[in-house]
Amino acid sequence: MRILFVCTGNICRSPFAEVVARAEGLEAESAGLEAYGGAEPTGDAIAVARELGYDLTSHRARGLSQVTEGPDVVVGMTAAHVSALGGSARLLGEADLEDPIGCGRDTYRRVYAQIERDVRRLKEELA
Repeated sequence: MRILFVCTGNICRSPFAEVVARAEGLEAESAGLEAYGGAEPTGDAIAVARELGYDLTSHRARGLSQVTEGPDVVVGMTAAHVSALGGSARLLGEADLEDPIGCGRDTYRRVYAQIERDVRRLKEELA
């Protein structure tokens, strides 16, 4: 089952969800609704992911048009993402995930911890 995680810029939330899902044995990729293709994750995103045992250093942002294979499940980080995606897209957790860009590492830690919990819950739901 292929999962596509979507956020705005594809440089922090959705790439982190992707690496967590892959670490959980799921087939996953990510994209952004307004991604600047080739953009690198923020330094804070890379650092906090590393603290948690994940590597975002090779990730490069991509837009939805760059997704080559159709996913089975499309997951947005906020209700606005889900609305923009339409169809059967679903929200990752029970509430919108805050965009941590520019808010400091503590915000990244809080958001990334929630993404880890939500991805693990999603894995259980899909099993």
